[in-house]
Amino acid sequence: MAGLTRVATFRLSLYQKNINLICIRSMAGGSPYVGGSPPNLTGGIFKEPSATPPPPHEEISEWVKKETGNNWKSLGYSQFDPKYDREMHHLMLFLTITCTLVLISFIYAYGPKDSFNDWYTREAYLLLREREAAGVEPVSKELIDPEKVLAALPSDEELKAAGVVINI
Repeated sequence: MAGLTRVATFRLSLYQKNINLICIRSMAGGSPYVGGSPPNLTGGIFKEPSATPPPPHEEISEWVKKETGNNWKSLGYSQFDPKYDREMHHLMLFLTITCTLVLISFIYAYGPKDSFNDWYTREAYLLLREREAAGVEPVSKELIDPEKVLAALPSDEELKAAGVVINI
């Protein structure tokens, strides 16, 4: 793991050097495309016109074949360096999949246990036994005010209008 991290950070630092050069050149007040690599490598005559003609198509095709090998497609980390692209892909897979699974396993193993979900049922049974032993009713009649209950109930006429039949 340490080796993979060391390789990835080294490759990332190499990739960042070009960005730093462009930023330093642009902060110095000049064009970021002047004074760096030849114009045919930074966009050719379309970005910075020069007397140097762009390379021929055959030379570009050979360079592409040499760089890409057998149909290399970028994984999204670098469009130009297959080795850096592959190493960063492996690092990101390791970080997102392996570390995530380890973290989830750790949380599951050491997180709160759900085996005490029925504590309220046990507490209710203990309270009932305690009230029975003391000779008190399990639930007090004065728990809810009877006037409030009667005020919320419908009248006999309302029940008959709704079609409710009460057989006593």
